[in-house]
Amino acid sequence: MRTTRRCQRLGFATLLFGLATFAAASTSWAQGEQATDKETPSQTSAEQGELERLHFAAVRERYASAQWTRGPLRAGLANRPELPGWSPEAMQGDRGLLTRSYRRASAKSPSFVLETYVAETVEASHDTLVTWLAGLQSLQTMPAARDLGIDVGDVGFVGRSGAGPRAIAWIAFVRGNIAVRISAFDARREPKLDLAGLVRRLDAEILKQKPLAEGAALLRPSIAQLIAERSSAIAGEALQLDFDLADPDEAQAHLEWVVGGPGQGYVERGADGIWRLHTTGPGAIHLTLQATNSLGGYAERSLDLTVADD
Repeated sequence: MRTTRRCQRLGFATLLFGLATFAAASTSWAQGEQATDKETPSQTSAEQGELERLHFAAVRERYASAQWTRGPLRAGLANRPELPGWSPEAMQGDRGLLTRSYRRASAKSPSFVLETYVAETVEASHDTLVTWLAGLQSLQTMPAARDLGIDVGDVGFVGRSGAGPRAIAWIAFVRGNIAVRISAFDARREPKLDLAGLVRRLDAEILKQKPLAEGAALLRPSIAQLIAERSSAIAGEALQLDFDLADPDEAQAHLEWVVGGPGQGYVERGADGIWRLHTTGPGAIHLTLQATNSLGGYAERSLDLTVADD
């Protein structure tokens, strides 16, 4: 169980791309590339929104997303798919986008990060793949997975690594309404990491789920209510939380609490089994409970509170 602050849904692997870009930029600077002290004028939210829209439109055109195959809807993919020889670490969720890293049983460091998203529509899963592609730091068009002999999903793409001629940094694909991305944690440390074999296994797991009948809905948890014992508190106080969660797949759902500011706090379950919001800083709090069932079905519910200074 984790309490998180809201963040962009580009996923953990995008952070890896960002770190690599930062390292490359630092190297270029050290080698004597010119820099400028001129400040770039700050952009308004509207300008930033328009630039983002244009960027996503360009990515869609570059990868011909309108021509991607639209596979049938499926029930989902297990939150913790069995990958022989690999052990998953703690899972994190952000509105249905699940992220977890895997390590070998004897290893101290993880080898790869797995992200999955079970969408309600094929369009939404395609949007997730576009978002991942848009988050890349390179304007180069990534090769299609099938062009490299990796026959997975309805459509997929591969990011090469500089660690070797066959080394792969990441593979992302969609199968119907399910989006999957797997990223090497350190491709240079493990240039022979078989990401292709892993995504083939994951795709096979998806295909075990029969296509849903036309008009059938995904099995998703539901949160009938989320209430706090009071709508206001003084920083430092703990408020008891109650919620009514129903999950049709009758398995234990993964819960994630998101504390939106400017007020601050965290949610924790006590030894008595009661969930409490521990307030730590003044301001309005928008608290969201996110629930993801065993096959990736997602639901959320929120409430608003006010925290006064102590």
